[in-house]
Amino acid sequence: MTEETIKIEGRFPPVLPAVAVRDVVMFPGMNLPLSVNRQKSIAAIDLALQAGKYVLALSQKSAETEDPREGDIYHFGVLSEITQNLRMPDGSLKVFLQGVARAKVDKLEFNAMTNSWFADVSYPTEIKDDSPETIALMRQLLDGFENYAKVSRRIAVEGVSFLRRIEDGSKLADTVASNMIVKTADRQDILETVPVKERLEKLIKLLAGEVEILSLEEKIHNKVRAQIEKGQKEYYLNEQMKAIRKELSQKDDF
Repeated sequence: MTEETIKIEGRFPPVLPAVAVRDVVMFPGMNLPLSVNRQKSIAAIDLALQAGKYVLALSQKSAETEDPREGDIYHFGVLSEITQNLRMPDGSLKVFLQGVARAKVDKLEFNAMTNSWFADVSYPTEIKDDSPETIALMRQLLDGFENYAKVSRRIAVEGVSFLRRIEDGSKLADTVASNMIVKTADRQDILETVPVKERLEKLIKLLAGEVEILSLEEKIHNKVRAQIEKGQKEYYLNEQMKAIRKELSQKDDF
């Protein structure tokens, strides 16, 4: 599939300082509290604050990489606005990022003078889609997310009612994706999937897989718990029988 992108000179900057984030993938509309303590990331945030509060959030392929190189970073991220920032006594930063738009990296370079990454970016065009097929996919996604919330116990089922008020398929997909507990690679794949229908379909499959895995985990947990409880009951019964035999033996001796 050919990916259409456009440089929006007036609305979004074509060149951005970039920060590599670990263990999370940003989505448009997502709020992310971030502790920034790596020098390259601090430099990128400082540059972004000086230039207008926009930074490119790019996810690392591996959270364990302490000093990522270009090949360790995904080349598709999110234009993010720094809505809050606080410098700590040790020089680190606490920032809040607000995801604004998908951004494809056309060129990523490290600038030794500023000690930070810079990216030439283009912004994928998203075509609004309110076709009956898309609406049906949105409803299926909501039903799947509700099942996921029930079995995962990490998300309040009541939150699904809020999601049902979202009428835009792209926003719904990104909101669901940002609340799912899945692998970084899966989240990145959803981020890079620009067409709304395709994104909804991928999320529906991911949710179905997660629900199946969580249901099996619950089944295994209940089976193990039942076996443990049975073993404990048998142990206590055996101990009680030993105590009764001992008591009867003492009475016979008397």
